[in-house]
Amino acid sequence: MTTIKPTGGRGRERLEHRLRLEQQMLGWKKYTNMTMHESDVQPMRMSEVLTLADDELRSDWENLTLKYTETNGGIKLRTEIAKLYKGVDPSQVIVFAGADEAIWVFFTAMLKPGDHVVVLWPAYEALYQLANLAGADVSLVPLDPDGWSVHVDEVAKAFRPNTKFLITNFPHNPTGSTVDPSTYKALIDLCRDRGVTFVGDEVYNLLEHKPEYHLTPAVEADEAAVSFGVMSKAYALSGLRIGWIAIREPTLLRKLDEMNGLATPCKPAPSELLATMALRAKDKILARSHRIIDENLSLMEEFFEDYGDHFRWVHPKGATVGFPELIGMNVEKFTEEYAKQEHVMVWPGMVFNYPGNNFRISYGRTWVPEGLRRLKHFADKNLK
Repeated sequence: MTTIKPTGGRGRERLEHRLRLEQQMLGWKKYTNMTMHESDVQPMRMSEVLTLADDELRSDWENLTLKYTETNGGIKLRTEIAKLYKGVDPSQVIVFAGADEAIWVFFTAMLKPGDHVVVLWPAYEALYQLANLAGADVSLVPLDPDGWSVHVDEVAKAFRPNTKFLITNFPHNPTGSTVDPSTYKALIDLCRDRGVTFVGDEVYNLLEHKPEYHLTPAVEADEAAVSFGVMSKAYALSGLRIGWIAIREPTLLRKLDEMNGLATPCKPAPSELLATMALRAKDKILARSHRIIDENLSLMEEFFEDYGDHFRWVHPKGATVGFPELIGMNVEKFTEEYAKQEHVMVWPGMVFNYPGNNFRISYGRTWVPEGLRRLKHFADKNLK
């Protein structure tokens, strides 16, 4: 377990480290014409979304005025989001300009110096760095690389008297893993017993690869829990920059509402309306997303089975990404050479501050077959 102390005087050091990492990645990216690290599903065209609109929303679109919108999101959008959860009212949903803004506003509203947060790790960087920037100590509890499983006893050991939140992410980025229902319940029960709020980063909700892998959203599973969601992943609309938080607990909802009014009083009206269209047509969009994922994942499973001497692959149970371990070559060198030789970009584990020899690879885009063809060519040339 790793603990990150509040930023304080180390803020510039961490910023400089992040900038160096970005410069290194940009240095590799200049060689590429294909990305195999993207975390979303092949984005939809706006014309496709408009085709799915019902008569009411099509009329709204044609008569849309680009004025200030409701601070917490328009009622039509919040109504559609609330329908994703049992027992959640539109008044218990707050809309944000994407997941990062939602995470930042949430931690800014809820945390103060002296608080403590536990995060399952590896993780999307904002989930722990923004908590740290808000003044909290952050403990990173690593997943077990053997199946990327969660050990509840290790999570329990990380809790302190001042622990405010447990941050989870199922299905998980970057591994594509999830937990079984009994482990999920044990984590929620642990939080309830210790007075810790369970937070579910559920951006990949509804992208489970089998129905039995689906978990009840956190906000449904416990009245005190919190669910984060976005239009970027399952709905293939990352360019809209629409995310949300669903909260039933009144005190947390009030704090978030107050901070949201200060931080982001207006969301883009076109994005809100397009998101509403997509949610009303979610069954068709989800079918499209699963079709792309299923076809690509089948090819990816076949590749990693054929090249098992060079990659250790854990079968993902959800999301659009996996986190294979490279055998016999340094992963940063691999990332650089794969970019230079085959013009394809993946993300090494260092992007997630993960020390293992892993990299994130995506199977959510339509060019995955070509990317795998190039990966096979690279492996035959450099790894055998």
